[in-house]
Amino acid sequence: MSNNKPNYPWPLLIILSIFLLLNTNDVFPRLQPRPSSHSFDFNSASNNFGLRAAVISADEKINISVFEKTHPAVVNIATTTLSMNFWLEVTPREGQGSGFVIDKKGHILTNNHVVAKAQKITVTMADGRKIPATLVGRDPPSDLAVIKIPARQVDVVTHLGDSDKIRVGQKAIAIGNPFGLPYTYHRYH
Repeated sequence: MSNNKPNYPWPLLIILSIFLLLNTNDVFPRLQPRPSSHSFDFNSASNNFGLRAAVISADEKINISVFEKTHPAVVNIATTTLSMNFWLEVTPREGQGSGFVIDKKGHILTNNHVVAKAQKITVTMADGRKIPATLVGRDPPSDLAVIKIPARQVDVVTHLGDSDKIRVGQKAIAIGNPFGLPYTYHRYH
């Protein structure tokens, strides 16, 4: 028997080489490193256009104003509760939430689920001060609670609106500090 196999690999390699040479713009950019963020014109401060001011809409101005007036009264609330583990040992559990100071006497409005069953409540003010708080009252059906810090610790108070004057379709803004982050801001319609 003679071994007369056709020699197909060479023509295939030649065709593949020609294809790669003709399509280098499509193939090789994927193999090159990505450009740095500073290589783009919009990321450099020294462009010919100078620094442009951000365009702020009237609605955004309202949001910024509400946030700047309100956020100093927003607090982070850290709680410690005691529970039993599998071996019936008492173990502490920690939780966090958010609230806001509602009067100069030191009352803070928060959610019931934040302070329910808490043995220890610590409030972190906007400036970083940590202050022990006591539970004043809770309303589980509405998920509301009031805690209190000493009046001398209150610098800023947030004023509550009148819910009877709110109409369907008006904007609602929620500002919080539930995880000890600088602040969270949500807008609802």
